[in-house]
Amino acid sequence: MDIFRDLWQSAAKFVAASAVVIGVLVTSAMTILFILAAVPNYWMLAPVLIVFLDLGTPFWVFQFVKGAHSIAQRIIARLNDNYGAIGLKYAQYLGANFDAIDKEVGQFLSDLGKEVNTKTDERFWLALIACLCMGARYAAKLGFANIDEKNLKAFLIKTLNQMRIERAQSSVDMKDVMNVSNVLAQFLNWARARHTLYTNKIHSSRGKPSPGTIQIMRDASRLDAIYVHIGMDDKKMRISSSALDDWLAEKGFSRQLFSKALTSQFGMRSVRGRIGSGTGYAVATEYLLEIDLAGSQHANFIDEL
Repeated sequence: MDIFRDLWQSAAKFVAASAVVIGVLVTSAMTILFILAAVPNYWMLAPVLIVFLDLGTPFWVFQFVKGAHSIAQRIIARLNDNYGAIGLKYAQYLGANFDAIDKEVGQFLSDLGKEVNTKTDERFWLALIACLCMGARYAAKLGFANIDEKNLKAFLIKTLNQMRIERAQSSVDMKDVMNVSNVLAQFLNWARARHTLYTNKIHSSRGKPSPGTIQIMRDASRLDAIYVHIGMDDKKMRISSSALDDWLAEKGFSRQLFSKALTSQFGMRSVRGRIGSGTGYAVATEYLLEIDLAGSQHANFIDEL
């Protein structure tokens, strides 16, 4: 026992004397440097294990450092002349000339919009082009970089036109009733086997329905989460808004355009209710999209499901 105690005490003294620091997690090398500079006595002879996290990818640097305090100070001094210091000067210029820059960028955006005949849904693309071009202009003005603004702008406009072509080729025209019906059918087919409840009708009034009035029309034993509720007799359909949003995002369809098309072409309306109301499969109240097809030109849509 004495041997183990002596070994333990010796190990403890070694750790205390050498000041081993393990697993220091930092998001910037600067943090470690300032620590080394601030506490010289603690780090003079310490074996230092530093974990740098660079964009979420760690790599390990093992060093035995003597005179770490002075080394850290010299590195920090060099950083003052590093190109990264330009960011501070650039920010100071932008802050000191805010009003003038606001007018210049606004004018550039206006002129660019007319030049490329921009659409409302392209405003973020336009803003990005303006930021890059005006940033290049101010960087050149301050002597920080020599960027050819004319060629940069031409390249960005060319890229914008290419993106327009790609979007036109891949997007679905939601003004076409057949396209809207097709997208809706795709979603309903996806949800049919495990996520759709079929009843004779949908209870949409307040309060609980009378016992036995809501009858399940198809096998529901394999249902998982229920995203769609279809009333076979009253031709009504309720869809979980969040489930449809997730599906549209996964398939690359615009939720806003599709919802607008459903409203104008299928009479869809947003409601708060419970899918499966009046059955043992009722879920919590949530935002739903309700479509009443009775008497419409799409009345047979449900029969085809």
